[in-house]
Amino acid sequence: MPFVQTTHTLVPGSLANDAAIGSVAWTNPGNATSANSPGATCTLGAGVTSNYIKGTNCGAAIPTSCIVEGIEVSCDVKASALGLIREQQIVLVALGTPLTVSKDFGLITFILTFVAKTAGALTDLWSWTEGGAGINDSGFGCAVAITNIGVLSADVELKNLRIKVKVNTDFIAGGMVG
Repeated sequence: MPFVQTTHTLVPGSLANDAAIGSVAWTNPGNATSANSPGATCTLGAGVTSNYIKGTNCGAAIPTSCIVEGIEVSCDVKASALGLIREQQIVLVALGTPLTVSKDFGLITFILTFVAKTAGALTDLWSWTEGGAGINDSGFGCAVAITNIGVLSADVELKNLRIKVKVNTDFIAGGMVG
């Protein structure tokens, strides 16, 4: 019997600025999941890091006993000035609290256009151990912080924030189904 693997695209329903990291707040964090502009924005001076933009309450309804095989976070980002912007930290959120395992999008050079970026992968667990039940929890989500490593100030815009979760429903805790 083939494995039953499914991928779920989750859109955070609750978005907020979280000052657990960085020094600059996001404006309009509720726009971070929009596919259209304007997204969430902040202005970063040279060497400055934003706060987290935290998205939770994804409305997931995956089987609670499934095996989570991978999680990826994606978004579109742009900046107003030619320069070097780097995410400072991309983390998963459990029970509303950012976790310690972080990923990155890598170095991003912006030229006034949106760049689609992905962190993690559908084979990467980010050390997630909470299974499907943890993903269904309203406190599950992700948080992204951006750092301007350039020498010019830049207006940064983030939109289309998504989380993809790959699960295997043939296996549950303790063995194989069927």
